[in-house]
Amino acid sequence: MIFELAKDFSDALAATPPNHPRHRILHLLEEAIRRDIHFVDRHPTTLFQCLWNSCWWYDCDEAAAHYVEPKLGWHEKNAPWLQPHDQRLCRLLERWRRSKEHSSPGFAWLASRSRSFRPGSNASPLTPTAAPGPAQSPTTSTSSSWKAATRHDLRASQ
Repeated sequence: MIFELAKDFSDALAATPPNHPRHRILHLLEEAIRRDIHFVDRHPTTLFQCLWNSCWWYDCDEAAAHYVEPKLGWHEKNAPWLQPHDQRLCRLLERWRRSKEHSSPGFAWLASRSRSFRPGSNASPLTPTAAPGPAQSPTTSTSSSWKAATRHDLRASQ
């Protein structure tokens, strides 16, 4: 099923003009699905978890703190978190999360707090290519740290 979803995203991306406002988000979602395709194939219920862990950091407000600001500053072309709110991947994922929480009370998944999923790490597939300089991460360990995220945890972190 996940392979068909990846194909559907590829087809949708091919049919969407590059200047369409949702083209960027389709591209990023396709990239994230393909990144974890074999894991999700083996564990189909982890699709949302994988998308959240791969994508939310890409353009969330907190992302800027993990990059060295360029000399001329941040702007929409080099900082995804400065895109209009309705064109940000993190906002789409947050809406999906709220919808899932509403339809499935008590829903939980493993949310990564690993540096490897934050912007600027070499392991992050959705690192903005325009972000200059080395990443500044508040984490010094490269080991993954996982926790079960519940609605309470997510609200407390906002």
